[in-house]
Amino acid sequence: MISASIADAGNGYHLGIIALDCGSGATLAEEGTDVSARSQVVHELGATAARLRRKLGEPAESLARFNQPLEIATSASLEALQTGTEGRKLFQAGNPQAALPCFRGESNWTLILRSCMKRLAGQTELSVITTL
Repeated sequence: MISASIADAGNGYHLGIIALDCGSGATLAEEGTDVSARSQVVHELGATAARLRRKLGEPAESLARFNQPLEIATSASLEALQTGTEGRKLFQAGNPQAALPCFRGESNWTLILRSCMKRLAGQTELSVITTL
């Protein structure tokens, strides 16, 4: 399981990502960084995730092939990323109606469309989107 956090750190933000063993809860690897501006959070969160993937043993050629800046893979908007994440959690918990408000708004359309296009078996996600 991967757990990410964004915390206020006075004049900036502290980003942390931890990989946990699902069975034992033991920490497998962790990575973190500090950023001085809110506008850097999404980019640095993606860069921090790439470093964590490297620590977890993902081959360099895989990282080179599949790593993409988070602001391109999802959204450059921290707010869109947060509400999209909340929507996915609600949807995956079996509550698609509660997830719908999280996916409304122009900034989240990019997040939704990119996510759906990347999923091979995205029929359930697509059925929710068509009800918007």
